[in-house]
Amino acid sequence: MPHLVSSQTKRFKKWLLRFKAGKSVGHRSTGVEAPPAKGHSQPLRAPVVVRDSRALVDTLAGAKEDAANMPSTTRAVVSGASINENARGPCISINDLPKELFIRILSYDGEADEGPNLPLLASWTCSRWREVVLNTPTLWSTVCLGVYGAGLPEILLRSGGCGIDFILDSTSAESITFPRDVSGLLAIIEPYYCRIRSLNLVLPDQGCVETALAQLCGSVPNLQSLELSLPYDPCSGMQIFAPALAPDIANSFGIVGCGSGEKLQVLKLQAVNFPWYDDAFSHLRTLRLASMCTEETMIVWEQFAETLIRNSSTLEELSLDQCDFCVEDETMSFPIVTLPQLKYLHLRLVDPGLIAMLLSHTSMPALETLELEFDPDDQCEVFRALFPSASTCPEKEPAKSLSRVRSLAIQGGAYQADLFCEIIGRMPDLERLMLGGCIVTAAIIRTLSLPRVARKLTDMWLELCENYCAFDLQRLARARCGGVRVHEIGSAGQAPVVM
Repeated sequence: MPHLVSSQTKRFKKWLLRFKAGKSVGHRSTGVEAPPAKGHSQPLRAPVVVRDSRALVDTLAGAKEDAANMPSTTRAVVSGASINENARGPCISINDLPKELFIRILSYDGEADEGPNLPLLASWTCSRWREVVLNTPTLWSTVCLGVYGAGLPEILLRSGGCGIDFILDSTSAESITFPRDVSGLLAIIEPYYCRIRSLNLVLPDQGCVETALAQLCGSVPNLQSLELSLPYDPCSGMQIFAPALAPDIANSFGIVGCGSGEKLQVLKLQAVNFPWYDDAFSHLRTLRLASMCTEETMIVWEQFAETLIRNSSTLEELSLDQCDFCVEDETMSFPIVTLPQLKYLHLRLVDPGLIAMLLSHTSMPALETLELEFDPDDQCEVFRALFPSASTCPEKEPAKSLSRVRSLAIQGGAYQADLFCEIIGRMPDLERLMLGGCIVTAAIIRTLSLPRVARKLTDMWLELCENYCAFDLQRLARARCGGVRVHEIGSAGQAPVVM
């Protein structure tokens, strides 16, 4: 496994400086069992101001679920949350903080895939911190090979009886070059299969994927999330492997899903064939497919529709990124698939017409976030699939699926004013709008400036063309209410402007 380099040393010092006023503690060499230096065995006495530590614990408990959407909050938590140099209040050392608060601080580490994480650093710092982290199994429940390397067996022991989230990141995958390497790695974690709740494996080729699926088949009863990725070059659009999964391996893949039953809720695949048959994966909450755009991996519409129907009662997130469809029988008429629980939909398909086909055959009454990416040529076709009107085509059920949308992001297209007005009219609850990779014309800005439209939006991002009318943009800004923000993403090198 690759050794940790000097960048981790800098990161280690950065975290210590946040905890300690004065000079930083020296960095130890890498290794899970590296003991702390004797000269630094005394607790660090960094004076910090904590107004209400118990309230802060409650705040952190609620913030953990929202950390992905609130990066500034996370940064504040790690650096001390309610710590304020100018605040008046009692000063205590970090070692006098409640134990549960200290543990929660160590749980916030956005760079866990780049060198040692906070629990590992804390175990090297002083004897008191080491005692705390070594006796807190939850701090070791996320096992990333890129962080722990050869210390993987020890970390698995430290996780105690907790559920395990195992990650084979892309950097570590560079050392996994043969199926036997995958087999050896899985042999290390095999005694802990019953405790694994999520697997995120970045594998170099199809042989490694087949080896992993064969060993995992029926062996991970509590698996809740499975992510499998193969190399993909987004520039050339080519995958670094050729054939589809062998039938016996595909069957094993299906057994992984069936064996987990209702527990497997998240499935994310990149350039790996989805097992469309055998009723596999029937209780998914999240389905994300990426780089499915070759003859071997493209999505068959009939099978995909059956999968949606099979998961219709539970599916909440659906993402199709750089995917292609094929239809086995073009003479068939397909019924509309209703997804009553779906709240998030992201579509970036190879052919914009496929977006129209998907939207025309699905109903999403609870949809709250819609993200579309396509080239500008066929934007009318996509918009008409979203918002069919009596003048162009009969009213269809999917048009009613957008009444609860609160966030809309569209990447690509030069929008026509009449279509854009139709968007706004069909989304009475729209709060966040992002128009990128397009030309926002003066007509669009005037449409957004209408009071009935402006007052609904709380956040807006616009990518403006070079010759947009500044007067119209000012008019749009004046139409905003209170704390509504308008973001202008100008030409290259120009920073966003918040109005």
